[in-house]
Amino acid sequence: MKYFKIMFSVILFSVLNVSPAVAQAPDVEPLPTPEEYAEYLNCHFFECSEYDNFYKIINKESNWNPTAQNKTSTAFGLGQFLNSTWQTVGYTKTDDPYIQLDATVAYIKQRYGTPTNAWKFHVIHNYY
Repeated sequence: MKYFKIMFSVILFSVLNVSPAVAQAPDVEPLPTPEEYAEYLNCHFFECSEYDNFYKIINKESNWNPTAQNKTSTAFGLGQFLNSTWQTVGYTKTDDPYIQLDATVAYIKQRYGTPTNAWKFHVIHNYY
């Protein structure tokens, strides 16, 4: 049932062409948490089993804080994107965690193919 509610919310976002934060309406189920939304994205764009490694990346980079800011660079948000990274995946810097997750999935898919490959790179280099 939980997966159905998340899927319904995500379909609603797509139909309205807005982020989940904007799509929320009083008569609609509560928004999925960013973690639930990330799990849905992983099952949709990767294998569901990839979620563990995706979770590890976000946890290590930002501890799931969408306003996390690196003190020594422009790295910001859940995926700790540099200002220049946002453009490479077609997104604009935002503090919306749902859009950040969309951008992070696009980045991982484009650069590494899977969260597992991204996590393996992160373990070696301490960034992804």
